[in-house]
Amino acid sequence: MRSKIIIPIISILVIFLSVAVFAQSYDYEAMKMDEYKAELAKWQQRLADANTALTQEEAKCQQTQDEMASVQDEIDGVSFSLYIFYIIR
Repeated sequence: MRSKIIIPIISILVIFLSVAVFAQSYDYEAMKMDEYKAELAKWQQRLADANTALTQEEAKCQQTQDEMASVQDEIDGVSFSLYIFYIIR
């Protein structure tokens, strides 16, 4: 059940990031080394920011799944109690 939720979210994030990365094109052959290093630093920062956001979203997904499991446990407990009550009665 977890993979049914996490895989589409990760896929959407990867597609979004790839579109964002390839949306801008630069003429790297005409760049000077300083310009290249500045662009590289900018892209590395964007990658680090994206990885941080991805980690935060995965944590939110995990928290939501834990909450859902907790609610399911409560539902199961109530259902079992009702079943036992029905049998005893």
